[in-house]
Amino acid sequence: MMMRLITAGVIALVISVGIPLAQGDEGKAGQTSVALTVHGMMCSSCQKNVEKTLFKLEGVADVKVDMKKNLVEVRYDGRKVTPRQMTEALEKAGFRSKLPNY
Repeated sequence: MMMRLITAGVIALVISVGIPLAQGDEGKAGQTSVALTVHGMMCSSCQKNVEKTLFKLEGVADVKVDMKKNLVEVRYDGRKVTPRQMTEALEKAGFRSKLPNY
């Protein structure tokens, strides 16, 4: 039980600080995750707009939006796109976005 908690904590830390993930089953080295704070999402159309905006960026592999928490978790290739580019794209789309505090 204790080992599961420790493992879950390490995984949460990796996701929250954007540490590159090890090469997994998908065989995609260089994959990283980041959680961005995004304000201005009020409805499902806003959620779709955020997803569409981020998927337009080369290197973005997955986007998960949590409107209740104002969080957007993005899995991406750090060799092709940066969190700063993501926040800039979201700002241009009309959303207030902040980089995570490392």
